[in-house]
Amino acid sequence: MGGKCFKAVKGGTRESPKQELKIPLRDIQLATQNFSQDYIGTGMTSSVYKCLLHDRVVAVKRMNIMVGYSYLKGEKRYIRFDFVFVVDAKALHDFQHPKIVKFVGFCQEGNERLVVSEYINGKNLHQCLQGNPNAVPYISWKQRFQIAVDIAEGIQYLHQQGVIHRRLRSTNVLLDQNLTARIADYGFREIRETYTQSRICDRGPISGALEYLCPQYMTLGIASKNSDVYAYGIVLLELLSGKNALGLFYWVSDRVKEGRYLDICDPRIISEIDDQIFKVAVDIAMQCTAANLSDRPEISDVVVALGAYRNVVV
Repeated sequence: MGGKCFKAVKGGTRESPKQELKIPLRDIQLATQNFSQDYIGTGMTSSVYKCLLHDRVVAVKRMNIMVGYSYLKGEKRYIRFDFVFVVDAKALHDFQHPKIVKFVGFCQEGNERLVVSEYINGKNLHQCLQGNPNAVPYISWKQRFQIAVDIAEGIQYLHQQGVIHRRLRSTNVLLDQNLTARIADYGFREIRETYTQSRICDRGPISGALEYLCPQYMTLGIASKNSDVYAYGIVLLELLSGKNALGLFYWVSDRVKEGRYLDICDPRIISEIDDQIFKVAVDIAMQCTAANLSDRPEISDVVVALGAYRNVVV
């Protein structure tokens, strides 16, 4: 993410590819008019802005600088969010796949922590499934099945590059104007930092939304390809049921045990589905969310299993 990565600012000089990924804060402040325009959305750890940066439309993720404070033995301690790369930033910039959002650059100056990525003109999967039907596109059974394949292919590519996503969820799956799924927020780990005026007291990972975390990640705090597969299974259940992820695994499990697969289906698409293929998709999701690591498939197996039906889903 470099200020001079795409087009040098006036008076600037081109630097090495690695340095080009580091975008000057002043360039981002100018592009966003000091974070006052084209606000896209916010979450617990960050806010996102759309802007034109170096002749390219991008999304700027701004980590929340100061989200609270406490006192310990009379000392005021602040809380903020930061990020650390899990792979070299240059390698991350070189990633190329149609099912992932392109990483552009980053900025770490003073208290500011910013990640810059390709802007996707669309909404995230959670918005499309849970939002006002008048404000979001309708996603048919065929489109949902293709989205499931898209996400699996994107995760497979990341795993092939040695990257564990860690925070896969429906809000991190962006859908473009053609409803092609693109995976965002990969390649770095968000952390929670406690600090005083003079020192950093504590730094630790942010685990993310509990409904997407497998038992091993929750108890040991160690992410793996298997934990990504578990999160994928939850996202797949969201696609099939149209329901929010919170408590979804247990709701689906009860109906699978009783053989009530059609009760799981989102009523908006039930007239479109093939009963047997829908059952296969539910079974794949349940395998992905198996309690034991050894019982979960690799994401490459999921790509093959779903891909076998891609051309027959109508």
